[in-house]
Amino acid sequence: MVLPALHISRKQAAIVFAAGATLAGLAAGQLSADVRTPAVAIDWSSAVTTQPQTNWRRDIGGCACDIHPGLCDPNCCCDSDCTAGEKTLYFTDCLSSSIGASSALVPLCSQYLSIVNWESQSGASVFRSSGGALCVVYSNSAVKGSFFDDPGQFVQDSAFATQFSTAAFPASATSYNADRSHILAKAYRYGDPLQVYFPALGITGFMSLPTAISGSSCNGNIPAKFMVAETVTCQQTVASPAASCAAGSVFHMAYYTSGFQIVNVTYTFLYSLSSTPVINGVLVDVVLGSYTLAAGTAIAQTFVTKFAPSATFAATSYMIRSGVPGYAVGSPVLAGTLTQSGSASGILHIPDPAFGITLPVDVAAAGSSSPVQCPSVTNYASRASITFGENSVFGCTLWLDRTALNSGCAALRTQIYTLQTLTASAVTHVGVFGNASVSNVYDWIKIINNPPAAITGSQTITDAADTCSSLLTDFDVQVLYTYYGSSLGPQAAIVGVRFNYVKGQFQWRCLSPADCVNPSTYGLASATPGSTPQRFRIRSSVSFVRVSTVGTSLYSPPAPRLVAQLPDDIWYPFTLG
Repeated sequence: MVLPALHISRKQAAIVFAAGATLAGLAAGQLSADVRTPAVAIDWSSAVTTQPQTNWRRDIGGCACDIHPGLCDPNCCCDSDCTAGEKTLYFTDCLSSSIGASSALVPLCSQYLSIVNWESQSGASVFRSSGGALCVVYSNSAVKGSFFDDPGQFVQDSAFATQFSTAAFPASATSYNADRSHILAKAYRYGDPLQVYFPALGITGFMSLPTAISGSSCNGNIPAKFMVAETVTCQQTVASPAASCAAGSVFHMAYYTSGFQIVNVTYTFLYSLSSTPVINGVLVDVVLGSYTLAAGTAIAQTFVTKFAPSATFAATSYMIRSGVPGYAVGSPVLAGTLTQSGSASGILHIPDPAFGITLPVDVAAAGSSSPVQCPSVTNYASRASITFGENSVFGCTLWLDRTALNSGCAALRTQIYTLQTLTASAVTHVGVFGNASVSNVYDWIKIINNPPAAITGSQTITDAADTCSSLLTDFDVQVLYTYYGSSLGPQAAIVGVRFNYVKGQFQWRCLSPADCVNPSTYGLASATPGSTPQRFRIRSSVSFVRVSTVGTSLYSPPAPRLVAQLPDDIWYPFTLG
């Protein structure tokens, strides 16, 4: 194959040569003028020599999409460089003609208008509404609008510095000091990073609260903050199984508190606010786990920070409100169980969202090659709490082989039901308001909960081959709410809760020949068909629906009665009702 010759004019050849020379020059820190974009030509004959006076008391907005003078900008219908032919030829839409806001003029629309006298209504605009009425928009106000004042230009350093110093958080650094010892001289304020002392080095630093920043991996550079209670979960990956349990590993107790792998750490900071905010002590609760480790295994760790004025206070459970009184959007839905003591009734409520109404979500599969899977039926931490006003859909993955679908349906049915309703089945009531009292059962509303016996595992179910049926594949928490009180300060309240159970089935699928056929039939080593697990999903959700039949009404209190001390016959022969 012969390629055609490449012909380059002398001028083009000079450019190519200059470009080659420039590449060499760039290495030496030089830039050749031959490869730069030429400067815009100046028309010296029309150069402005005297600064014009500008009237800022007007709308200075123009055609915002006209960014190329002398050229037609595509889809810029207000571009004066565009001809009608160009607009018809390749325009597909019209971009915004101005970056300014349109004036808030109220149109007058009437079915009785038929025509507008333009001579008397100069400056008016007319259009037809969707209902066919003729609408007229005309501004007859003497006020032309609100315009920004001219602050002038800042060309002197002192004036510029004065104005720039008003910025609260400029990106410019005034100084840099790597010595952070001055931080210890300050009293704690809300949200300040907590300081810790490292005796081996004799320096202070921030207390780490590993947090998932992007994805699910732990980032240990995030500090715990003063008086900010947090619960975070992230994943640590095992790089070396032999070193994961040794001192210095993120799974070793001494790494966080100064065996077994650490999977949950709760710090309770004891503070005093009597004169200067200080930390008096720290209580540490550690949950240990035992895993069969392999390189690349991801283990979820949960870190909790709490603050209490004393150890006694920390050991006592107190009600945490979700609103006063109405629920705040995003706050946990209060849930509890009806209990009795003698003839008195109350609500057993644990002020930890992990023991409220929670739904399962995918977690890293420890010691497995599967990327994610449903949490275990004893894992309360790796679940999503339902929060008021936030409609959400959750789900998690089960990995099952063909044998499990043919011989383990009864156990699978019980597992899925327990997984879906781990905490929901333990509660009977939810708080009507966000400040419900555990001592007043009338502050709580009973949950409508009627699970079908078939999905709970309490009934014997006959399943077809390669199929498990009557599984709780979808669990829905349905909430009705309304508002009480003044329309100027509405208070959200829950007026109904129902658990909805949807049953489905898992069926083995032939996604590849090995799923349903012995590989020996096509010349490979013999293996049991369906030995590779397949992915099955279960779903859960929470929905908040406002009661639609409730409106607002004006209220006038009844007129006060006459003073009681007046004699009964004062209005004789009339009587008081």
